[in-house]
Amino acid sequence: MTLQAWVQLVLSVAMLAAAYQTQTGWLFVMGSVGFGGLLVAWGAARWNLAGVALSTRPPEPVERGGWLLLPLVAGRERPGPAGSLEVLVPERWPRWHEGLARDALIPAGWSYATLHPTPGKPAMGVLRVPALHRGEHPLPRLLLQSSWPLGLVALWRPLQPPETMLVYPRTPHVEQLPWLEALGPEQAAVARLTPEVGAWLRGVREHRPGETVRGLHWPTVARTGKLHVRDTEREAGDEVVLWLDLRRDAHTPETLEHMLEVAAALVDLCARQGRGIRLTTQPEVGLPDARGSREEALCWLARAEARAEAQASTGPPGALALSPSRLPGWGSWAAALVWCPAADEIDSAGATACCPVGRDIATTLTAGGPR
Repeated sequence: MTLQAWVQLVLSVAMLAAAYQTQTGWLFVMGSVGFGGLLVAWGAARWNLAGVALSTRPPEPVERGGWLLLPLVAGRERPGPAGSLEVLVPERWPRWHEGLARDALIPAGWSYATLHPTPGKPAMGVLRVPALHRGEHPLPRLLLQSSWPLGLVALWRPLQPPETMLVYPRTPHVEQLPWLEALGPEQAAVARLTPEVGAWLRGVREHRPGETVRGLHWPTVARTGKLHVRDTEREAGDEVVLWLDLRRDAHTPETLEHMLEVAAALVDLCARQGRGIRLTTQPEVGLPDARGSREEALCWLARAEARAEAQASTGPPGALALSPSRLPGWGSWAAALVWCPAADEIDSAGATACCPVGRDIATTLTAGGPR
């Protein structure tokens, strides 16, 4: 019950006690009305909550620190009132005695959505859930609350949705990386790749908004009067390969999240430039390579954990390596090394780009190179 309900209960009991002692009729009437109002509010809230089925669907993935939009559907399995219901996500799970005296129907810091199901007509809504941690997690436990009709009594029913939520690492926006253009021959060829170079002609399709007009297929344009471009398919190997160092002993929680955010920024840049992307790591991590769209790469990064053993290992030739520590001998197989140390160390010799934890990723990656 709310604090107002407790005050009303105490006053009603006091008036009934005073009416019994003094044999005053109006005190008996006032106390009975106050006490009866609480009983009516409790019974109505219980009736409104009974027979309500709440279902959810998996939300679309978002970046860490954002808001997951959780779809909700509430329906009444049997006839009941048309009262409103609240779906709550507690900031912390309340104890039983905290529900007996509440200063607000929706405590500060809690996420909530209000639904109005009626018999035979389900109600739909969206609940905004904070995405606090990267990875794949069960959805938070929900509280289905009824405070209808007077808001004096609020009854809860806990629910645990069976679905999971996927949270991407943060993706800093990077416009361009000059040092990526100046890498070795294999990676530099990828950096300067255009749709007309290093690709097989697969067909002709309509021009999409925002695409370059350098690949226009003029015979089709002249015949149809609409913009058409050559639809090409990249040759095998024309892709940016990101190799992530996921050794267990080389990482702290801060360096792991920071390195994954650096990788997400590189994935986003490659996707916007139309380059192929491949993510790989040590075999003992047990994470299959990701090769495909930006969303597939971000899903890979969301599930990545530092599980590799202590010994160092190498990745595919010509890869772009990301590591929290310097990798001896990386130049024999990696085209570039982005070093993500835990501390801001000035000496970054031996790394293509140094992006320490705590530095702005977009600015530091763009600067690149040893400093």
